Amino acid sequence: MKNKKIALGVTAALFLGSTVGFAAGAGFFDNATTVEQNIYKLANIATQNKQKAADVQSKLDQTTGQQKNLQDQLDSLKQQLSNKQNEVNAKQSEIEAKQREVESKQQEVTQKQQEADKIRNKLSNAQNDSAQKDARMSELANLSQQKVNELGH
Repeated sequence: MKNKKIALGVTAALFLGSTVGFAAGAGFFDNATTVEQNIYKLANIATQNKQKAADVQSKLDQTTGQQKNLQDQLDSLKQQLSNKQNEVNAKQSEIEAKQREVESKQQEVTQKQQEADKIRNKLSNAQNDSAQKDARMSELANLSQQKVNELGH
């Protein structure tokens, strides 16, 4: 509508100017018509450019909104990752504590095994000592029996 008003204004000015400059000849009207057509064309181009600018602005606004949504999603994912990392760190600490507990128990088992080995060695030594004493007692019993037999005959 505004473009038409501009075109009509220019046309009216050209018409009024044409009566003043009628002496210029018929070529003036041809030029005036060309100028009028060019004004309409320029007005249409301006309208199209304005629409294109509005479309570009709309796409820019949409892209900006999408970018904000993606940034929000990225921030959310970063927070989730941070939370998961904290959970992993806590679990790792628990695992390390359990590992220390296992190592401590393993040391206890090793110490008890060493004590059991010492006791087995003492038992084995005591059994050997007992077997030697039993053998010596048997030997003494045989000797004493021989003495009794010698004296009794």
